[in-house]
Amino acid sequence: KCEVDEFEEPIAYYYPLFTQDGDMLWKIRKLPKEFFTSEKVEDRKLLFFNQDKVGTPRKLLITEGQDDCLAAMAMLGKYHVLAVSVPNGANIKAFVDNYDWLSRIPDLYFDPDTDEAGQKLLKKVVELFPKIKILTKPKKDACEMWEARLRDEYVTSFYDAKPYKPDCILEITDELIEEATKPVEWGMSYP
Repeated sequence: KCEVDEFEEPIAYYYPLFTQDGDMLWKIRKLPKEFFTSEKVEDRKLLFFNQDKVGTPRKLLITEGQDDCLAAMAMLGKYHVLAVSVPNGANIKAFVDNYDWLSRIPDLYFDPDTDEAGQKLLKKVVELFPKIKILTKPKKDACEMWEARLRDEYVTSFYDAKPYKPDCILEITDELIEEATKPVEWGMSYP
């Protein structure tokens, strides 16, 4: 739903959110970027945005924002990839509240924003779902990829997604094994 001014220019977007009890409320984005909800949500168990439309698919992409969810589905739609979004900001609550549902989905993908909040959320998500595949992309989020017309790059980032690996963990390659097993070179012998 979109609210417009007297010149028919958008001034706010309304996104439907549902609780696990079946109640509906609105997440409101007042342009350019002010967010609030129509009711207090801190103590409520919210479904992910769009969760009521996707059922329990074999493959699911989770984004950080409603617009990111819509952009991701537009870019991945022909590949039959379904998407949902964290309902209310970059926090872990929806993942915890919907853990049972997410655990039934064989292929989970997460597209965190590249900002600090997104990266903090990423670390919490992989603690709950260690096998979740993470998208890496050149822009902040799916919406920016859509706006920059980087659809092919986004599709590639989806299909190239891999489980999270902290920077401190090295991948064992043949070169690394060779370096580690090379005999120690001794210095000059003492007379």
